[in-house]
Amino acid sequence: MSDKQSSQNEVTQQTPTNNGAHTGNSRRRFILGAAAPVVLSVISKPVMATGRVCTISGFTSVNPSGVARHTTSGCGGLSPGAWRNPYSGNSDGGYQYWAAVGVVPPKPSESMSGVNSSNINYLRDQYFSYFGLSSRPKTYKPETMFGDIFSTGSYLNMSLYDILNGDGSKLAKFAATAFLNASYFGWGVTELNKIHPLDVVALYDALPGAYVRTTSGSQVVRPGDGELKNFFENLQHYV
Repeated sequence: MSDKQSSQNEVTQQTPTNNGAHTGNSRRRFILGAAAPVVLSVISKPVMATGRVCTISGFTSVNPSGVARHTTSGCGGLSPGAWRNPYSGNSDGGYQYWAAVGVVPPKPSESMSGVNSSNINYLRDQYFSYFGLSSRPKTYKPETMFGDIFSTGSYLNMSLYDILNGDGSKLAKFAATAFLNASYFGWGVTELNKIHPLDVVALYDALPGAYVRTTSGSQVVRPGDGELKNFFENLQHYV
């Protein structure tokens, strides 16, 4: 993420910035606002009893319970593969999940997994029921872009769907996945010992080594890209 501002030394979720490469500021505020109805002071406490480390503060520190540093055992999120197949018929990650988070997948087409000539009309009707704006003429909510959620890096004008399909970096793919999981499952809101979706955004948007103020009000040092990718990746499965 070479295009980050070198003068940035602290990032907060309450004051996200945008480098101007993407114009969807209002949609970004809507998505991030929906992801953060409350700020909770206990977000930064890692899960100790199960050996899982599901917050960035637990990941970047030596866990006193003996859990190895910089590892997790999975925190129950879905994989990028689940989220990138909204029409596959899989019970996880479908277009209903996208709608619940407040993000919009591409319209169904027969080139996508699970879509064929026998079900495409049904899926198009479903798509309109979830993402339609007007029936005459038929209009839809715009597909969600990576820059509707995150504000730095080289992929802001790519769709969230394409990022999940690996068209950007691995860090971007797993950051997007972590945001979707945290938003859908209520991490930091109803599941208090897991990372808040706004903390996912702040960590991705920050420079490596920058101090990031979490939704709990504490500060953590943003890990390097490789370590941060590993943390985001390991938030999925194994619960």
